[in-house]
Amino acid sequence: MGALKSANQLWRKLQSDAGLEIRRKNGAPGRDADVEEALKAALGLTIGDMPLDIWLDGDAASADPHVSVEKLLVAVLASQQGYAAMMRDMLELLISANASRDDQTLGVQFQFDKVSDPIRFTLEAFREAVLRTERVLASHVELPPAKDLWALSEELGKLAESNWSGQERFLPVAPAAKTGHAALDGALETITELVAEFRAWCSSFGVTRQAAYNAASQQYPDWNNPEHDVIRRRIGAAHDFWDVSVLDVVEQIAQRVGVHSINADDAASKLIPLLASLDHRDQWITRTYTELLDLLNLPTWRKRHELFSVWAGSILLRTAEAEADSFRFLAADGVLSFAFGGSRLATYDHDGEQFDIWAELRSPLVGRSFKRKKGIQPDFRVLCPSLNTSPNTQTRLVLECKHYLAPRISNFSQAAADYARSCPNAAVLVVNHGPIDNAALEESIEPSLRGRTGFIGDATAIDERHSARLGNAIRRVIFPPRVVPQASAQVGLAPITPITLDPQVIASIRLRWDATLDDVDLALEIYEQSGSKRRIDFRTLGDLANSPFARLDRDQRQGPGEERIDISAWYANRYVLVATNFAGTGEFGPGHLDCIIALGTRTTVLNCPELGGATEWRIATIEVTNGIAQVQPFSIL
Repeated sequence: MGALKSANQLWRKLQSDAGLEIRRKNGAPGRDADVEEALKAALGLTIGDMPLDIWLDGDAASADPHVSVEKLLVAVLASQQGYAAMMRDMLELLISANASRDDQTLGVQFQFDKVSDPIRFTLEAFREAVLRTERVLASHVELPPAKDLWALSEELGKLAESNWSGQERFLPVAPAAKTGHAALDGALETITELVAEFRAWCSSFGVTRQAAYNAASQQYPDWNNPEHDVIRRRIGAAHDFWDVSVLDVVEQIAQRVGVHSINADDAASKLIPLLASLDHRDQWITRTYTELLDLLNLPTWRKRHELFSVWAGSILLRTAEAEADSFRFLAADGVLSFAFGGSRLATYDHDGEQFDIWAELRSPLVGRSFKRKKGIQPDFRVLCPSLNTSPNTQTRLVLECKHYLAPRISNFSQAAADYARSCPNAAVLVVNHGPIDNAALEESIEPSLRGRTGFIGDATAIDERHSARLGNAIRRVIFPPRVVPQASAQVGLAPITPITLDPQVIASIRLRWDATLDDVDLALEIYEQSGSKRRIDFRTLGDLANSPFARLDRDQRQGPGEERIDISAWYANRYVLVATNFAGTGEFGPGHLDCIIALGTRTTVLNCPELGGATEWRIATIEVTNGIAQVQPFSIL
């Protein structure tokens, strides 16, 4: 790949090489319009419907372009994090399904329409595809190791003598002076940009050299760990003012070329080979662009819109596996098949009844529809099987998935109405990868069906990790709170649980830890007025819509990690936050974990104190008086 000079060149080349259809010939959004929208968001652009090509052309023509080739490529990688998160969620589901099999390794198959060649993976192949995707998207320009930085400094010192003076703070870097010699100017500009990146990296640890050195030494303490060693030696170069001396020599070279005391051709011939040996920006751009093209040609990426429904199905399966009394995946010939035309994915027991989870099960349409003629075929269903009733009557939940960037109300309302009308005992949940208008959708559904229909917009894998909106909605429908049946209650079908979407979160607690720790658990102890205590943790996730009105988002078992507990209502007067080093690796202490407590608009950040090797950090209490909550950190004596 030839050197790309501007971001607009990169964007047009990527569209051509990857075969992206951003717009159709009539100007309507193409099948890959979501890539452009995600890219605008990753770049922080608020340009509405303006094509990104046009905006980048104007930016490239300006005197000071805002978006470089490197910045655009980083934004493209960031825009695909949602796809990577979908793939990771499905991999974790496949690993869970495989764990219950003793005879052979499970595979997975995606058949999105009537084709003879479905997408099929073994577990190991799917794992490799996910890891490969994550490696590409995590790619970033890596600064050279300290030995290469000092080698560059030594070579520069042969051209001019440095007379630098120390600067404790990491000051902004001015552009390199121009000599009028194109090759040398390019080399000096590259060196100056390298110093700017070096200072930006150092300042992520601290605003001064000593502060950065101390923070990096604390975060990466092990000289015997290669990763730690590289970082500590590089931050050591800042402590020894490598960047200051290099910038001074660059200035000296430009000045000496101007007075003809240095030959520009000789200086360029010495610097260019040395810079070429550094695995830096141009090499990273070329390598990463090639890897990105490979990613965009994966069959799962090409079918990512259809894959969205499989991801939503994985949330359904994961929720059922976590909540059911017993659960079993159903594989055909060693393959968990998400197949067009109907496939039974799992069966589970709950409250003495059996339930089945189906993908693409077809059944008759009840009533008239503007879109469907004879049958309904939602993406997923949960059925309570019976020999005496039809699949429509057996259905307890319908999960329908859409991937519209600019949908019409009718795209959702017709589907929801057709499914609710045809399945009289089912709640119908329609989710869209893009935005929706909840108020307009609710108004479009006839009143008799509204209690059994719900809509979730912007349902993405990344959002689900933070909000669990889809998982919570599914849980409330098929696993409502257990109740003691009344003597006069009707025997037979359980009452339908109305669809209710997420209640408002009034408090949120986030526990974060670094890579030195693995399985850290966040827990919330709730002290009720009766004197009893309830605990929300990885064993009992809790519930936002019902008592205790608090829920843990997930059990994170590897660092760096984060767990979050949300609270939707004050259920008690006293809450205690506790962190436990469940794995026992690493040590709790300053710089390794912290806790962020958000109460409405107030945020409190608590850093873990020195605990002397203890495996539990009692973080704080939240005391509630007359509905007003106050955070009281525990003191360490």
